[in-house]
Amino acid sequence: MTGFSDGERYVLNDFQEGNSPLKAVLAKFCELKADEYRRSCTQRMSMVPRDVERAADDAAKAEAYEMFMHELVNA
Repeated sequence: MTGFSDGERYVLNDFQEGNSPLKAVLAKFCELKADEYRRSCTQRMSMVPRDVERAADDAAKAEAYEMFMHELVNA
């Protein structure tokens, strides 16, 4: 991991290997935000006329939240 100091790498490794309440809260937050953006995407695509640009933006945000937690935990 480039760009991190030794101390930051230590904290990140400790976070990834541990089972802290912060980890659980972050996972839940990311899950809820991803669900929120997926619902918004579905709603935008069900409208007539479809709001394709904003639906795609919402889909990308949902994926970003999912990937953020995956990368943070498995980095």
